[in-house]
Amino acid sequence: MYQAAVSAKKNFGDEIHDLIAGLRQCRLCWRITGAIFVAILATEAAILFFSVNRFEADRLYEVEREGLVIARAIIRGSKVNKNLASDIAVIGPRLRQNTALLGLRVYDMSGSLVGQFGALPDLPAPGADAVSETLYKRFDDGTMADVMWPSQRTRTPFVVAARIDTSEIPPQVNAFIWRIVGLVVLISTVVTLVAMLVLERLLLRPIRGLRDGLSAIAQNPKTPPVGGLPDYGTDELREVTKKFDFLISRLYESFDQIERQNKALMEKEIAEEASRAKSEFMASMSHELRTPLNAILGFSDMISNQYLGPIGQERYLQYAEDIALSGRHLLNLVDQILHLERIDAGKYVLVRENINISELLDECRNVVQKQATDKQITLSFDIQEQLATLNLDRCATFKILNNLINNAVKFTPDHGEVKVRITQSGQHHIFEVSDTGVGISREKLVKIKEPFTRHDSDPHRSQAGVGLGLAVVSSLIEVHRGQLEFTSEPGTGTTIVMKLPREPE
Repeated sequence: MYQAAVSAKKNFGDEIHDLIAGLRQCRLCWRITGAIFVAILATEAAILFFSVNRFEADRLYEVEREGLVIARAIIRGSKVNKNLASDIAVIGPRLRQNTALLGLRVYDMSGSLVGQFGALPDLPAPGADAVSETLYKRFDDGTMADVMWPSQRTRTPFVVAARIDTSEIPPQVNAFIWRIVGLVVLISTVVTLVAMLVLERLLLRPIRGLRDGLSAIAQNPKTPPVGGLPDYGTDELREVTKKFDFLISRLYESFDQIERQNKALMEKEIAEEASRAKSEFMASMSHELRTPLNAILGFSDMISNQYLGPIGQERYLQYAEDIALSGRHLLNLVDQILHLERIDAGKYVLVRENINISELLDECRNVVQKQATDKQITLSFDIQEQLATLNLDRCATFKILNNLINNAVKFTPDHGEVKVRITQSGQHHIFEVSDTGVGISREKLVKIKEPFTRHDSDPHRSQAGVGLGLAVVSSLIEVHRGQLEFTSEPGTGTTIVMKLPREPE
């Protein structure tokens, strides 16, 4: 029990300490409560001004009424005869003892003095018409007042002028003022303290909590606060806290998004830099490769044609032809790589012109005719009659058809067949290349258009090439805004359909 009481006392003390510390630190609290204190004082001061005036008027009325009652008693106690003056002089001093009445004069209705006693008022006689209203005159020091009551007030056939003692009224007013001032200060202080406590508890403590939470977030913007900001009450501050939590969550989401975007931009910049470096390297290497290749092809051609005289061994002629074939293959490989680089860099521009498609196919036939003849492959071309001339990029179209036909012949076994068919459908030219070759499995068909991807029909023998043909074809078709479709089954053959727009998009 004792420990629990000590703990409770300590907790209460801690609460008071936190409250005082919070009030000391709370500038807004002092401003608000200061404004409340001043407002209460101003309001009470206005009320005090009217209350003091009302209190003084009430006290004067009470004193006047007391004098009027004594004056009536004196007049009614006197005999209405010739001895009225002497009766007033005798009865008056006895009745006025311990009252506010100091003295009086009694006039008849004609204004003649009937009788008097004590301290006489300094008021003129009423005159022949008597007095119809009460006349009042107070001394400057506030100690006495002279009053003349008409007969209606005295309820007698006389007009009475009296001197009244008002010396007790100023001290009473002063006491009333100090009493009211004390109450005003006490009420203002109590109300201010209560307002301060209420503000600290209901308003300022939540605001400080929000401030501390936001300060923590500002110091460590990358780590959101666990559980969000402190939650206070069920009023508008709770709604404000929820809104801040929502904004903070959005802020951290934005931070994450910015981080991801920055990372993506950095990766993109690195990739672009790598791509530029690769393009520069390939451009440099192409120049360095073309120079010796041209020399190799030139010298092999000279040897094959025996420009400088006959060669003694026929075997050397065959070697020269093999050198020329390998050099042309390597030169074609360099051209394909450079072509891919130009397309990837967005530097390839289509130049459309009217081309004779039959002549273009004859050029493609000449490239693969020897290989097709050696393998006894039937090579056929079917062109729709109205498509003798097509408006296309000649160089791109040749590379596309040459690669497709070359691949078809390459992967078609002996005594096979390769067909090329060109038609038109709607707004597209349709190029279809089909073969009776080894075909492609579905797993490899998905990646067949990627650079350096090859398909070997025989696991023990690799076909010539490095897998750039279809990558070049796919890139050129994309430049045309065309479509490329594959249909293939292993052991049956492959059909490739290419659709190129008739008009540039």
